[in-house]
Amino acid sequence: MAKNDEEGTVAKVKAQEEGLRAIYKNVFIALKAIDRSKYSLERLTRLDSSLAPPEEIAFEKLVAVLKALLGSSSGDRIQIEEFTSERSEQGKSVWQLVNEELKKLGLDYGDLYTFVNEKGWAGKG
Repeated sequence: MAKNDEEGTVAKVKAQEEGLRAIYKNVFIALKAIDRSKYSLERLTRLDSSLAPPEEIAFEKLVAVLKALLGSSSGDRIQIEEFTSERSEQGKSVWQLVNEELKKLGLDYGDLYTFVNEKGWAGKG
């Protein structure tokens, strides 16, 4: 992707901060309510270190969390894919919730991927 395209995608994601924060709030609620007995201590520690209260989380990390729920690579700083099937208050899986709500904002996985790469939250290449 050309540098100008990447900058445009970063701006596009940033312009949707309010909507992305709303999505994250629903994700945060769902993931804080999981049955913790289903997961290993290592996975729970990784999840807990990835999340922060919606009013406190940095925007770049918030986007990295949403992206990680849709898919991640070994270079990503946040690895929480094993929690994608957890149910949100809306009755949807966390993955489905994120995917559908992103579409409503005119965003997709590729936009989040570009953003987290540019902001240093994912491995390049």
